[in-house]
Amino acid sequence: MHGPQQIKGFALLGSLAFATDQKSFMCDLHIIAQIYRPTQRDHLDRMIECIERNASLEFVRRITLLDEGSGVNWANDKIHVIPVNRRASYADMLSIASSTTHQFSSHYALLNSDIIISDDILKLLQRVTSTSTVAAITRRELDGELRLSPQASQDAWILKAHDLPSDLLDACYFRLGIAGCENLFAMSLYAHGYNLWNPCGDCTIVHNDPQPRMSFPEWVYGAYLWLPACKIEDVENSPPNYELQVIRKESASSQDSPSA
Repeated sequence: MHGPQQIKGFALLGSLAFATDQKSFMCDLHIIAQIYRPTQRDHLDRMIECIERNASLEFVRRITLLDEGSGVNWANDKIHVIPVNRRASYADMLSIASSTTHQFSSHYALLNSDIIISDDILKLLQRVTSTSTVAAITRRELDGELRLSPQASQDAWILKAHDLPSDLLDACYFRLGIAGCENLFAMSLYAHGYNLWNPCGDCTIVHNDPQPRMSFPEWVYGAYLWLPACKIEDVENSPPNYELQVIRKESASSQDSPSA
C-alpha cells in the first residue's frame, strides 16, 4: 500500500477529514463499480483501497461491484458482488441502478474503481434533485491537479434514483476502460433527455494512481459530448455547457490516435 499523500488539506490515503456532519444529510449514495484482476498486484491493491475507503463513508449506503475475476473476498457488509465473465458496460451498471437503487439510496453513482470520493459529494447530492440531472465529475490526480482537458473525461456519474428507460440502456453498451467510452455515454444521456454538468471545479474526486496512464491502445469512435468544468452551485442553477466533436477512426495505415 502507498503511504498518505496530501491534497487540498487532507490526507486522502490516510484518514479523510470531513468538515461536514454527515448525519445532517438525508441524501445517501449507492455506488456501482467494476473490479477485475489487473496484471499488476499494486493496481488491484489501489482499487481495493478506494472501494474500502468509499465504503467507510457514512453517506455511502451500499457498493455493488461487477467483479470480473478479482479474487477479492470482502468483509464489509456494505459491499456486494455480482460475478461477471466480461468487461462491464455502462448498460450493465445502469441496469443494476434501475433495478435496485430505490431499495438502498436517494442517489446512485457509477464510479471507476480507482477513484476516492470526498465529502464534496454530500453537497452535490443536495443539488441533484431532478431525475433528468446527471453530475459527471472529472477526477483530480494525487497532486490535486485536474487533467489538462477536464471536459474530455469523467470518472463519476451521479443521478437521482429513478427507473431508467430501457432505450437508454440499449444505447449504452460501451465497455468501461476504453478511451472515449465516457464521451459516448455522455452523448447517449443527453440524447435521451438528461442534462449534464461537470462540477469538478469544487467537487473533488481523486484518482488513486501515482503514475496515471497518458496513452490508450483502444478507442471507441462516434459523436463525443464533452462537458466543460463548472461548480456545484451551477448544477440545476445555470444552463449546462456542452462541446460536441465527432471522432472518426483513421485507416489502418494512419496513426494510433483518432482524428476529429
